[in-house]
Formats: sequence, structure tokens, C-alpha cells
Amino acid sequence: MTLGKLMRKRSKLVIGLMSGTSADGVDAVLVRIDGWGGESRMEQLAYVSIPFEDEVRRRILDIARGDFGGSQELGRMNMLLGELYLEACAQLCRQAGMDFSGIDLIGSHGQTVYHQPEKEAYLGRELAATYQIGDVSILCEKIGVPVVSDFRVRDMAAGGQGAPLVPYTEYLLYRQEGKGAALALTFMLGRLMGEYRLAEHSRLGRNLVRFMLGEKQTFDMEPVNGLEAVCYEKGQEILVHLLNGIGQRPLMDTIEYHGAKFCVRLPEGGRAEKVELKLSGDEPLWKQEGERLTVEVPRLSYWDMVKITLAKRGAE
Repeated sequence: MTLGKLMRKRSKLVIGLMSGTSADGVDAVLVRIDGWGGESRMEQLAYVSIPFEDEVRRRILDIARGDFGGSQELGRMNMLLGELYLEACAQLCRQAGMDFSGIDLIGSHGQTVYHQPEKEAYLGRELAATYQIGDVSILCEKIGVPVVSDFRVRDMAAGGQGAPLVPYTEYLLYRQEGKGAALALTFMLGRLMGEYRLAEHSRLGRNLVRFMLGEKQTFDMEPVNGLEAVCYEKGQEILVHLLNGIGQRPLMDTIEYHGAKFCVRLPEGGRAEKVELKLSGDEPLWKQEGERLTVEVPRLSYWDMVKITLAKRGAE
């Protein structure tokens, strides 16, 4: 399909790929996008999260530190990540019950191994720099669709800082037409939170999420500097990814956190049947009151996933 035909197609199936700076694995999502521009509507159809093997994660973090390998290591990791992204696409399509022929487009962020958003002196010039690896040519060849990448590089070339890259998506997903509500920030909150880790910044970020989601908010956690959480819904399951960034970087040098607590609002009439920690195997404490489920994680090293299984409708 040509780019012109793709742009004119009203409904598109798109795969999004992301592997974050924590280097814990690849997230892949399949989304149906209907319409164009501000009238676009999106529906998540499938999602998978595939952890990196320990040695792959260690190599990525070594490369990101800047004192390991060289062009050979970068070249090999670049191609390896391309293969892992392809495997993630295949697993995602299997979950969705389809093959690659139904995919229209792929967006791949890549694996960030260097990010310097502010200009610094380099060989007589003032330059900002960012570098993501994970070859997308493999995706183009094996899946046969256009692949968009180099998001951070393009943003910085246009005068941005490369991150965050989601404001437009948040506008499409969370705007509340007719509510008369508007919000504008004159600073990069995400960068402040990452650099200074002040409780005030975390609270502000939490309040912004509450403002955007309003009645749609399904997840809530007291802010802890360096502790991050992402909540996903998949059929009869709710997955909560917890990332512990407390302490020094890289994440393998983090400090164990005890007693992380969060609340999830279950679907109307929903009942939690099982709550488990998939990586550590520890037993979480949990209690349901109405549609509100409270979960406490006894111990968090650097990353874990809480899986909440809901009882089937009509089950006792």
C-alpha cells in the first residue's frame, strides 16, 4: 500500500512498539485508529509485554552508561533489538487472532541509549543529542508495511527536547469537549520529576492525571519519589507494572521498597478472584470494598507485575 492510500484509509490497524530506558523489555500494542487529525478515535485491541533476558538487559544498560563496547556492540545490539521487536509483533498478532497481512502501519520508538536534551559544547559547536537503537528495516522487510521511527531525533531537530512525545496523543484521548476545561504548562514536568525527584513534582503530576481522567480514573497510588506504575486492562485481567527507581542509576543499583500500596477501581459489578506478583512470586495483601480494590506489595526490588484476575460474570 502506498503512503497516499494509507493516509486516505479511514480505519487503520497500527502496532506501537516501545522499550524504555529501564531496559526491562518490549511493550507492543495493537490499536485501531478511525478518522483523521483531531477527529481520530482509538481502540486498543491487544497488548503484550515481553521482558528482556537478563544478559540482554545488562548489555543494554552497559551500552547506555557509555563506557562499554563500541561500534561493534552497538551494531549487534541494534540488529538484535530489531529481531526482538519483530518477535513482539508476532506474539501480539497471535494474541489478536490475526497475521501480519492485516497491519497497516508500525510505530517503533526504539531503545534509548543516550539522551542529552540541552545543548553542550562539542568540537567547537553547541549540540543536543539523542540516540535510539533497534533496527526497523527488519520490521519493514518481514511485515511489509511502513514503519515510523526516530521520534526523539525528529523532535530535537525541530527544536524540542525529544521527550515527552505524548501531548498530542493525550489531547486526543483525554480531552473533554464541552467541559470548558483547559490546562497549559510552561515547563517540562516530566524532566523536573526525573532530575530532581521532589515530592511536590510527583504530587503535581498525580493531580494532572486526575484532572485529565476525571471520572475515568481507574488507578491511584500515593506518590513515592522514584516509584512508577502503569496500569493496563486486558479482558478479565488487570496488569499493574511497578518500577522501582529509588536510589542510584542504573536500576540494578536501586533500593528495595517495602509496602507499595495502590488502588484499582474494578469494572462495575467486577470481583477480584486472584491477585499475584508474577516476577517475585511474593504474596501481595489485597482487599476489595465495592468496586475499589486495594493492593499492597510487600517487597519490590527493581520491577514486578501485579496480575489481577477478575471472576467471570455470573460466577459465585
